[in-house]
Amino acid sequence: METLLQYLVPILALGIVSAGWMGMQLWAKRNEVKNHIDHEGGCCGACSNRDKCERRTS
Repeated sequence: METLLQYLVPILALGIVSAGWMGMQLWAKRNEVKNHIDHEGGCCGACSNRDKCERRTS
């Protein structure tokens, strides 16, 4: 039983952390806050409008 708990507790903790992160992302999307799921506009440097990109860092 102790061996089972030794592996079960970290797996459950990782699941809870992942669910919390996803919940925050969905909350941010619903409230129209900039988030990682739904970023519109601009570019990351890998698209065709690199010269006119608003997010250029260099």
